[in-house]
Amino acid sequence: MPGISKLDFDCKTATVTMKDGATIARETFTKTLTAAGFGVSSFSSTAPPMTTAYVFQVSGLEPGKHGAARDALRAALGAADRVSVDATGAAVVTLAKDSSLDQKTVAAALKRSGLGLEGFAVREWPKACAVYEITIPEMTDAAAAGRARKALVSLEKTLDADVYPEEKRAVIRLNEPCDAIEVNAREALGDAGLSVSAFRLEKR
Repeated sequence: MPGISKLDFDCKTATVTMKDGATIARETFTKTLTAAGFGVSSFSSTAPPMTTAYVFQVSGLEPGKHGAARDALRAALGAADRVSVDATGAAVVTLAKDSSLDQKTVAAALKRSGLGLEGFAVREWPKACAVYEITIPEMTDAAAAGRARKALVSLEKTLDADVYPEEKRAVIRLNEPCDAIEVNAREALGDAGLSVSAFRLEKR
């Protein structure tokens, strides 16, 4: 059936994950399974689990010090599920359920490490997203990292992108798996003067 991203079976229960923007009617689902010799006793739809992401920019970051900034934030925030700070200072924090974060708390945590805060956005992202890891041989300095990140965040369905020139590695998160993402990423990075030597789905 068109529009299906993932289909799982467990104890006579089918869980269907639809692609972004796609839907399926009970009548269509029932007709398809009936034609294959199966019956449908119940049908219900639910929204995918979401998480709140706090997205901001760390300023005053010295080259190679993003790991220290990440560790300082994690220690200060405590309840964070995920804390990332990449080489460009792009940062994302997601918290445990029923927790929240405000701009003043983040600014204070960064200030204690001699860093600043630029911008602060609150976004709702799917809790389970598709994560891809990319090896970029020419990404060896801050300028190349900036070009790589700009290219990657412009891709359709991309939630965020982290770039680590010391490892020649980038990580992108999409709101759902995408068959065209590798081709699109290679093209976007190529336009930025960068090549890709490895591309893999890390998890979903």
